[in-house]
Amino acid sequence: MDIVNIKQALETLEPLLNITDYEILRRQVGQGVILFHENKSEDNYRSDLMALGIDMKLDVDFGEPPF
Repeated sequence: MDIVNIKQALETLEPLLNITDYEILRRQVGQGVILFHENKSEDNYRSDLMALGIDMKLDVDFGEPPF
């Protein structure tokens, strides 16, 4: 993700949009940045787990507890 290009695009659009539309756009861009980084970090830990051969599925049945 090239933050510099995103910042330049926002600066270009600011004088063209009314204040409300510009703030909505900024919030949408902010949400996109957050989602990008969340997905990126998820991919990083998943690839690390795969390299270790660890499966972290939540629906795994380990059978009856020993006690």
